Amino acid sequence: LHPTKRYKNMSNENFFYDVVAKTDSSLTGFANTTSINDSGLVALIGKYGAVQDLLVGDGSSPLKNLSSDFSLNTSFASGVEINNNNEVVAVDRQSNGMSGVRLWDANQPGTFKKNIAISKYLATNTYQVFKNILI
Repeated sequence: LHPTKRYKNMSNENFFYDVVAKTDSSLTGFANTTSINDSGLVALIGKYGAVQDLLVGDGSSPLKNLSSDFSLNTSFASGVEINNNNEVVAVDRQSNGMSGVRLWDANQPGTFKKNIAISKYLATNTYQVFKNILI
């Protein structure tokens, strides 16, 4: 799809596609899922070499790295969700064997806002079982 061409959705409303992120010499890839809120802010998982980061952007300014102070020894599970308060939920797996569901604030990048659930990561499980929900 052309990023500046006008399209119509099923309700016959006009919309445009904007490029939010693309690979370059530092951003080398993406996970296969994204989430977008009603303001057009997109949450995604990007890869900088061997490091994965939780990113948000709207196509009009550079991407914000929400997990910049957190993700050196962390990988993120595919799938993120962003709400209309610019809060992002993502599942991570740390090199120390722990896994967490965490809430991040796109307006305050750098560290997560809240632990929702934490658990020991079992490499043999396809799905993580979280025994303690912390909300």
